[in-house]
Amino acid sequence: FSRGIENCALREVLLWAKRRGLSEVQGEFIASAKNGKYVAFFPENGFTTLPASTELAVFSHDLQSMAQPSSWIALDSPFLEADCVPL
Repeated sequence: FSRGIENCALREVLLWAKRRGLSEVQGEFIASAKNGKYVAFFPENGFTTLPASTELAVFSHDLQSMAQPSSWIALDSPFLEADCVPL
């Protein structure tokens, strides 16, 4: 992580959901000693924060706009859209 791979993987999940007609994707973040540096992952990727308990952060993405994949990452998947770069 931290090289853009996690953002590209998340983008594929969002595109998959959009292609199937979903209007929203939600994600949860449970803080721990090891993953605290990723607390901003969802907001940095277009998610909005939803009300939740103090131990759990819940985020929602409306699937309207998504960040472009990193130019140096190539994906090889039968589920890719035309705007992704196949290997």
